Amino acid sequence: MSVFARLLLGVGCLGYVHPVYAYLDPGTGSMLVYFLLGILATAVYSAKNLLFTLRGLVGLRGGKDLRKAMAKPAELVFYSEGGKYWDVFFPVIQALEKMGLSSTYYTSDDKDPALCADFVHLRALYLGKGISGYTRLNSLKARVVVMTTPQLDVMWLKRSPHVQHYVHLIHAPTDALLYRKFAFDYFDSVMCSGAHQMDSIRALEQARGLPAKRLLKTGLTYYDNLHAQHKQAPRAQKKHSQGEFPTILVAPTWGKNGLLARYGTAPITALLAAGMRIVLRPHPQSYVSEQALMHRVEEEFRTASNLCIDKNPDPGQAMQQVDLLVSDVSGIIFDFCFVYKKPVVLLHAPIQSGGMEAEDVDQGIWEEALFPRVATLVLSGQIQQLPDLVRQALQTPQVAAITRIRDESVFNFGKAGEVAAQQLAQMLEQP
Repeated sequence: MSVFARLLLGVGCLGYVHPVYAYLDPGTGSMLVYFLLGILATAVYSAKNLLFTLRGLVGLRGGKDLRKAMAKPAELVFYSEGGKYWDVFFPVIQALEKMGLSSTYYTSDDKDPALCADFVHLRALYLGKGISGYTRLNSLKARVVVMTTPQLDVMWLKRSPHVQHYVHLIHAPTDALLYRKFAFDYFDSVMCSGAHQMDSIRALEQARGLPAKRLLKTGLTYYDNLHAQHKQAPRAQKKHSQGEFPTILVAPTWGKNGLLARYGTAPITALLAAGMRIVLRPHPQSYVSEQALMHRVEEEFRTASNLCIDKNPDPGQAMQQVDLLVSDVSGIIFDFCFVYKKPVVLLHAPIQSGGMEAEDVDQGIWEEALFPRVATLVLSGQIQQLPDLVRQALQTPQVAAITRIRDESVFNFGKAGEVAAQQLAQMLEQP
């Protein structure tokens, strides 16, 4: 047995090495080498993160205004991971502005629109990216902190001992059970979009023996923006004859439940072959987590004359212009039918919930029951029939039914920002 193996097997809990004499086969030796290399890599990674943490603590990446702002306790703070969440926060901050209530907005995106917003009562500051930004938040001083970031006190973002109340603002109509585990456990309040989210969070609390947090009937604040845009540019619902070529928005989600991951480009190819115009709008996260897939998709359709890829941060323009949506389990299907009341065709397959909150409770996922009510379902064996199913859906709009389902599913449609601002004002009034 080698000296290396004897040392590795003989390390005691206090660092003292006891000689151990035992046979070590080559396979086990290889495993131990990999194990040691893993420990070494972890140590290097931890040292790197510690360096960034120290940089964050001494403020090397922060300006004078940021250090001054964070040194002083604040009443109300918003934290944003990036500019793509501005449409979620904007209606709330706009309502607070009308109420004359001041707030501070920290962002990890130096291009966040909030940094250029013209509000009298809002102070927006760039926090810095990565671990240094989280380190600052972990020692934040505030009464109320609002964020869309889940898994507080689970990952890098910890509860600050100097913050009285943490609020999670949900920014999707989907079931809370489709978040990654422990998404809401350590928040004090959650601003929910509908009753289904409240039911799921209560079930998770009961399953984990957690105290009941405050659940607020808020709604979806970004629906305020979409609804206002839609009212300013109304478009009449029309029926398409067999010879017309509609414009289809194909908007896949990212990850294992996305239609590109499950079916590849076959659905898009089938629609193009039928002469339909396509606006392809992948989820922004696909360009981060599925870069190879997106590169293949863009290369395949690079010369397609009747397909364009939409990367506009604002989805409203695309949803306003097209006739129908083809998607998967993405929350955009509810945005499309609830706000624009246009038909949806859903490439349906059982939702894969591994690693998500749904694993820890024994109840169905809200979307699964709602899909047949708001969309035409297409199964995996029906991809070649997709153009016919699209034409059929265009001929049978169900505006009244969709309105009724929306009112059952979403709190305070079109005015959620005002409601959220009032709820935050009430929190600040409490001792």
